[in-house]
Amino acid sequence: NFEECKTIRSMARFNLQKHNSKGRSSGYNSDEDAAGLMKLSDGKLQKFSNVDEDFEDYWKEAETTLKRTPYGRFLDQPPNRKDTTGKSINKSLHWNLVSAFNGTDAEHVVTEAGTAHKDSGYHTSKAILNYYRSDDRRAEVQRGLRNKISALKLDGSDPSVTTSIKAHTNKFKMLVNRLKTAKEKWSDS
Repeated sequence: NFEECKTIRSMARFNLQKHNSKGRSSGYNSDEDAAGLMKLSDGKLQKFSNVDEDFEDYWKEAETTLKRTPYGRFLDQPPNRKDTTGKSINKSLHWNLVSAFNGTDAEHVVTEAGTAHKDSGYHTSKAILNYYRSDDRRAEVQRGLRNKISALKLDGSDPSVTTSIKAHTNKFKMLVNRLKTAKEKWSDS
């Protein structure tokens, strides 16, 4: 459960002390891996804002952070069945993702993936990507961005934009770029 695994720092130490059944290390450089795990335990993986249109930017940043640590290898493939250290790090990745998506719309997806796949970080990350990159979610993001762009284009009355034309234009361009990230094109861009 989450309460047992919430101290990532202690999990990092535990994970790196494990060895395979023959008493040898499983190919992980303990000092380097410990440093990577400790960076994440100090809060480098930010909590997701729960704003759908921010997901792609959030995931790029989270993926970059995770790829600098031992967790990164488990974003692309699950650990080998005999790799006990890898399994343990993969489980720690799951709990990092649980923490980052706790209280968001995807919380149920993270929980279900953890239950179905024995707290596998690999499977949890894939479930998160499938959820936020589903056609329905993308259509919703695209619709919201188009509405914001239209509002700016019509009268420029968005209160978050200062009255200068340059700020208005920059806001418009930023929203159009976000729409492109959401795999949609603004017809007037």
